[in-house]
Amino acid sequence: STKKRGEYTKASQDSLQIISACLLAGIMGSFETFQKYLFANMFEYSIYLKDFDAKFFFEKLGKVASLHIEPYHIAAYRDNRTAIGLLIAESLNNWHSPDKVDKYFSCFQTGKLKRSLYSNETQDNLRILWQMRHSIVHTACTITIPDAQKVKQLNAFGNNTICLQKNFIQEVVRKFHIIINLMNIRVLEMPLDFG
Repeated sequence: STKKRGEYTKASQDSLQIISACLLAGIMGSFETFQKYLFANMFEYSIYLKDFDAKFFFEKLGKVASLHIEPYHIAAYRDNRTAIGLLIAESLNNWHSPDKVDKYFSCFQTGKLKRSLYSNETQDNLRILWQMRHSIVHTACTITIPDAQKVKQLNAFGNNTICLQKNFIQEVVRKFHIIINLMNIRVLEMPLDFG
C-alpha cells in the first residue's frame, strides 16, 4: 500500500525488498540452468561438427575442470530420456564463475582464433550479481567483509545489507535480455568447423 503522496509505506517497502531479493536469487538460478543447457546442447549438436574430436574436447575440458560423473547423478535420470550433454554439464562445477563458464565453452572451439562467451563488462556485471545472490541466499542479504573482497566493485560494501530499489529487478531483467542475446550471438560466431 502507499501513502497519500504515492510513496510506499514502510511495510510495503520491506515486502518489496524481500520479494526483490527472492526474485534475484531465482533469476540467477534460472540463468545457471540456461548456461548448463546451452553447453549441453552444444555438446549434443557437436555430432554435426565436421572435425569435432570428442577425445580432444574432453582433454581440453579436463584442463579447465575435473569431470567426474557420480553414479547417483546417472541414477537420478533413470526412466528419462536425458541427453549425455546434460549429464556432463551437471557434473561441472563453478557455473557461478563467468571465467570458468567461458573456459567450458571455449573447449568447443577449434583453430587459433578463440571467441569469448562474455565481454569484460558482462563478466564484471555477472560477478556482482552472483555475489549478491550468494549474500542473499547464504548470509541473509548481508555482504560480509570476506564476500565483499571477492568482487572489486563490492569492496566498499562489506558488512552492509543489500537493499534493492523498486526498479532493480526490472533493470536486471533488461540487462539479462542483452546478456543472453549476446551469448547466443557469440556461440554462433565461435570458430566451429561445421560440415
